[in-house]
Amino acid sequence: MLPEKASINGKEYAINYVYVNSRIAKAIVKDGNNILIKMPKSYFWPQKIKTAKILIEKVARRLEIDPYWGIFTYPKFYDGQKISILGREYLLKIGKGVKRSSCKIYENSILIRLKESDEIEKKKVRLIRRCLSRHMLKELEERVKKINNEHFGFEIKEVRISYAIGRWGSCNALKKSIRINMLTLMAPLEVIDYVIVHELAHLKEPNHSDKFWSIVKEACPDYKERSRWLKENGRKLNAIGYF
Repeated sequence: MLPEKASINGKEYAINYVYVNSRIAKAIVKDGNNILIKMPKSYFWPQKIKTAKILIEKVARRLEIDPYWGIFTYPKFYDGQKISILGREYLLKIGKGVKRSSCKIYENSILIRLKESDEIEKKKVRLIRRCLSRHMLKELEERVKKINNEHFGFEIKEVRISYAIGRWGSCNALKKSIRINMLTLMAPLEVIDYVIVHELAHLKEPNHSDKFWSIVKEACPDYKERSRWLKENGRKLNAIGYF
């Protein structure tokens, strides 16, 4: 029987399951009280039970490091903030009172204009993601292509900048696509490259098995240090990392 509850650090979490077409099993904490496990539909029953136990143990270890992991808030972008994107620094300028919200990059500034009626934090995230997709996607595509050519040689049909709660990046092996979280682009370049390697490796090995990590290590020998940076500093980017 699949676990329905888990007691971690003296706190009880309800466990919910979602069955997906993906080949990858994942677990995240939602609303601070629930563990959501996404399980491939193709798994047989014994594999589902084994995977659920492994993921719950990983959640427990993560919560021991960071008790607030899984409590989500939108990134707090503010006027005058300096942010690094793909290794370059930009000044964020935010104004209000326009008829239509917009975002554009001009030289070394990101200019956001907001309607008073907008859900402010959520709207900022959407505007910045769209802006980065227009101005930075080509550079990201080139970075993915370079790493792929050097270490993997896979067919990549699409690279996108996304904003997915709970993931620094994702891939779809069937569609041969890679998505990188917009907040990942604000990390150091070597960390961005690690996330790209991580997602490319998933095109060959869907689960976080020993085989998967050996593939990652071959392309990125110091991946543990780069992954540790995300775990220790990810909250500064206001994102939630994955396992």
